Amino acid sequence: MKTIALWIIGCLALTAIGCTERTDIRTELPLNRIDTAKLRSELKAVVRAYIKVHPQYKTFLLAPTELPADDWSVYPETYFLIGPAFDGLYNGGEFGFVESYPTSYFDLDGHIVFVKTIQEDLTIPDKAAIDTYNRLAEPQDTFDKGTPTPYVHPIKSYIFKAWVVETGFKTTTKLLSTRADTLATVKRVPCNLPNMELLYSNSKARKPRHATKKDTTLNDTAVADSI
Repeated sequence: MKTIALWIIGCLALTAIGCTERTDIRTELPLNRIDTAKLRSELKAVVRAYIKVHPQYKTFLLAPTELPADDWSVYPETYFLIGPAFDGLYNGGEFGFVESYPTSYFDLDGHIVFVKTIQEDLTIPDKAAIDTYNRLAEPQDTFDKGTPTPYVHPIKSYIFKAWVVETGFKTTTKLLSTRADTLATVKRVPCNLPNMELLYSNSKARKPRHATKKDTTLNDTAVADSI
């Protein structure tokens, strides 16, 4: 009986240690922690909905974005993307965000949500923030059948899976789209460039409009000796 009691106590102790370690890894982060109680209830509702739809992920990224307006210059509201915090998003070079790592986060129902703000671009890169993101980031698959282009890069994976959230100082936070790849992308205008090879060949065939003659006047003029 005494052996069984000691065995039960040992199991409980190991369980407590394991839970403490997981808590330390997830919540005691060397980042700016945002008080969840101060977050907008509408924002928390959107993030919870996203987490419910994507239960395979444990770590997420809330990043600001701009939606292209019709005149290409007006962005009256503030928009954020909520998606998985993929590995390589901030160290993937041309295949990721060309920005500093996020240094803020909040914990929602046991899930870590990194928050990218403008302040990271005003300060020296924080090694602790870099190490923390890379340690908790979701693994990046090299092949994803759920995207239009199966072989994807970190930024593509994030955009294809992200939702768009609209918010603002005087705007009610709401879900704008569950397809960030069709909404939060730059509008492209068809640009039909001329055939450069043809232009080059035509320019060689054309003669200059005004022929340039070599000026030999100075060659025929005697230069006086210096006095």
